[in-house]
Order: sequence, then C-alpha cells, then structure tokens
Amino acid sequence: MKLAQLTVLNQRYTIKRTLGDPGPFDITYLGQDVDSEEEYIIREFFPVHLARRATEKTSVEIKGGEEEADLFDSGLEYFQKESQVLAQLSHEALPSSYDLFEANGTFYRVRPHPPSMSLRKGLNDKGQLSEKAALTLMIPVLEALHEAHENGLYHGGVSPRSIRLLEGGEVLLTGFRGAFFQLARETGDLSDLVQPGTSAVEQYTPRGQQGPWTDVY
Repeated sequence: MKLAQLTVLNQRYTIKRTLGDPGPFDITYLGQDVDSEEEYIIREFFPVHLARRATEKTSVEIKGGEEEADLFDSGLEYFQKESQVLAQLSHEALPSSYDLFEANGTFYRVRPHPPSMSLRKGLNDKGQLSEKAALTLMIPVLEALHEAHENGLYHGGVSPRSIRLLEGGEVLLTGFRGAFFQLARETGDLSDLVQPGTSAVEQYTPRGQQGPWTDVY
C-alpha cells in the first residue's frame, strides 16, 4: 500500500520511511530533498477504503466501480482545495511553506520538517503543564487557527499529536484534516477519524455541523 523506500516524487523528494501507521485517508512519509538533503513531511492522499497500490508500484488504483471512483475524486478535490488554502496562509505557528503536486493518480502535500517533537510526547516525558506554560503554547495555536478560519478552513483534529514543539521554544500546528472529515461524512467512515478525549461531539455523527467551533473545542 505505501510507497517503497527510495521512491522519488516530483523529481525532488526521496522517500526515507513512513511516519506511523497509514491513516484512513492518507499516508505520511519522511522525505529528503535529493539535492539539499533537507527533510520534509510528505502527505499522500490515500483513502484506504477506496484505493489500493500493487506491490512495487507507485500508481494508485480505485477499488470498486463508478461510485467509489466518484468518492475518491470528491475527496481528492477536498484535499487539493484545503492544501491550496494552507499554502497561502502566513503565521509563525503554521508551516513556513508547502509544495503541492499531483502524481501517481493522487495528490501530495509537502512541508519542511524542522527538528521538533509532538506535544503528546512532551506531556508523556514531563507530565502536566502549568497554566502559564499551557497559555504560552496555546495562544499562538489559537492565533494560527483564527488565520485558518478567516480563510475558510477548519483543522478538524487539534490535539497534542498535531501540535509540534520546536527547538527554539516555538510551536507548530500541523495535521489539518478538515478535508478528510468532509469525505468521511460521504463514506460513513467517521469513526476512523475520531480521537477520544479531543474530538468534538459533532465529529461523531454524519449529521454534526463542523466548523471553527469544532477546533475551539
């Protein structure tokens, strides 16, 4: 299902390895620029219920017939539009740049990978945050969310996993997945995206109306 190590994407990025297990709608890779050797996070649109990839192949094939193909195309469009808006946003707590491209019958969203760790790991290592530390971390995250909301995006998965702690003390909000929730409502796979403890109530049902308020939760 995943791309093989050393696969080259867009004549620029070499796949080093996958990061975690594939999600229900995407696969995330650690990649490296073939010239500068700088590292990047590469997110591939890959809804596992609708797509497959043969062993040692790079192209994506649709599972099923016309209905599945329509759902795949719909999700791909959501992901493309979300990525295009993200690439236009500017805030210190958001990735500095994105590279977007189509390849292998799907779409890729690439961002720089500065040295960092997730807030989840930080909490596991150091325990509970003080109120002052929590405010220091969350104020720039909330400002970044405001920037996204003003441009018609919602995150859909704010949690200690999606907040990165950089070496200089700054924070980075990653993992936007509002597009995946849009597709999940159509496929009925919402349960695959829910994160107990951080997901808002409206994310548990196809009838729930999601938006900026979902991220504030």
